[in-house]
Amino acid sequence: MNAVPDTVLLMREEGLAHLRLNRPEALNILDVPTAALFARRCREIAHGPTPALGTLKRLLRNSFVLTAACERSRISGGQT
Repeated sequence: MNAVPDTVLLMREEGLAHLRLNRPEALNILDVPTAALFARRCREIAHGPTPALGTLKRLLRNSFVLTAACERSRISGGQT
């Protein structure tokens, strides 16, 4: 059975979440499954661990950096 690639990666570094769109073959087009996974990842950030390391980190606890796994396109329009 083929594994389905994770189209929205979530990584955490020093209390800041990093979301990475991972559909370079499709120019990171937001299709319905990717949009749903993006929403789920945002909920994970909102309900995830809260860093206990100072004021700035507490302010950033529900923030994230959005990047894309494609040099030609960051985020493209919707795909049904």
